Amino acid sequence: RFAGDAFVAIAPGLASAEAAALAERVRAAVALPIEGDGYKLFLTASIGISRSPEHGESGVDLLRRAEAAMTRAKRQGRDGICEFSAVQMQELEDRLVLGARLREAIARDELSLHYQPQLAAADLRVTGFEALVRWNRPDLGPVPPGRFIPIAESLGLMPEVGLWVLNETCRQLSAWLEQGRSGFTVAVNFSAQQLQRPDIVDQVREALARHGVPATMLEIELTESSLMENVERVQGRLAELKALGVSLSLDDFGTGYSSLSYLREFSLDKLKIDRSFVNDLPESTDDAVIARTIVAMAHQLRLRVAAEGVENEA
Repeated sequence: RFAGDAFVAIAPGLASAEAAALAERVRAAVALPIEGDGYKLFLTASIGISRSPEHGESGVDLLRRAEAAMTRAKRQGRDGICEFSAVQMQELEDRLVLGARLREAIARDELSLHYQPQLAAADLRVTGFEALVRWNRPDLGPVPPGRFIPIAESLGLMPEVGLWVLNETCRQLSAWLEQGRSGFTVAVNFSAQQLQRPDIVDQVREALARHGVPATMLEIELTESSLMENVERVQGRLAELKALGVSLSLDDFGTGYSSLSYLREFSLDKLKIDRSFVNDLPESTDDAVIARTIVAMAHQLRLRVAAEGVENEA
């Protein structure tokens, strides 16, 4: 017994298929019902497998990688078996190497923002931008967001990264205002971790005040998963943010829970249709139906609509 409800089995000399067969016998044995006085208990086991020397030679490495494989088994629905993979090896190495360096990235001025324009479909007028964070590490070169954002989330660094993005966006907005540019919004992404922070409304208020930016020029983008965490608290935070004058946008609509109750319970201003429904337009009739339905529903609810991934005139 390793800890809590975690157990470790060491089986010398097994090939991959033999290790999987042993794990299945363990899983099946655990699944047998435990009968008591008038009740039955049904247990499940999520099992991760690591093998030496392919996945490591020390006990610490093998345990760590078996645990990573077990976590993947849990993510895949529990009551299953996973063997540690090369992909997970890369994820672990990324977490160890990039995680330590990401903590230094802000202090070292390695983060930057790219501003993706948002255009009105009718006349192609620029109506706003989305601020996208990028990381350029001198010894690694550009690190794609798809690689470092999950690490930032797993290490609890998103509130720090998000605060930097918020302040840098407001600084850039202030510079544009000084140049006489106005009449548009800039969207920043808020993570679930950020939204749960008790001081998040104060941080937004202070960033706007410090740079002299009208709240109406700032848009906050939220994901459905961030709205799902502690709904009552999130409702209160969003109401406070709306009271500041910022607008709220729901990102990637159509791919997650897509619960219509969000549109009633949260004071949203905008929906963003996920790019997976846009990529194959106009050829895909199914995607066209979904896109039209989202647009029509949103307009009936007095929400603006943006489409992600518009790459050509068609």
